[in-house]
Amino acid sequence: MARLQQENDCEILIADKDPSRENETIKKLEKVPKNERASLEILDKRKIGFDISRSDDMHLIFQNFDIVVNALPVAFAPQIAEAVIMANKTSPPYRKGLTHYCDLGGSTKIDAILMKFDKEAKKNRRINRC
Repeated sequence: MARLQQENDCEILIADKDPSRENETIKKLEKVPKNERASLEILDKRKIGFDISRSDDMHLIFQNFDIVVNALPVAFAPQIAEAVIMANKTSPPYRKGLTHYCDLGGSTKIDAILMKFDKEAKKNRRINRC
């Protein structure tokens, strides 16, 4: 995320179920030099109704971003990756780029599932995974 802050018009939204962690992350990232047009914000989950356990509309949120960096427990990785793929499939025609996906990995079983998504998404040009 520190690298992203060097880009023009970068907007980073932080979301965590524990608000104190969101604030800690913001404080750390505020210490990193950034482009004057970059911004850091905490995602107001209550305002937009973001709830990982009820993720039917998560792709609609992800359509608005260039990259989703997933640091949730590894068990959520397939759910988040699928939402990113759906965001790209249903993205409005005026949106030029894709929403990219990055996670921390950590489970061979889950990584195997993600690699299947990766192959399918690349075939359909729907996701880039780092």
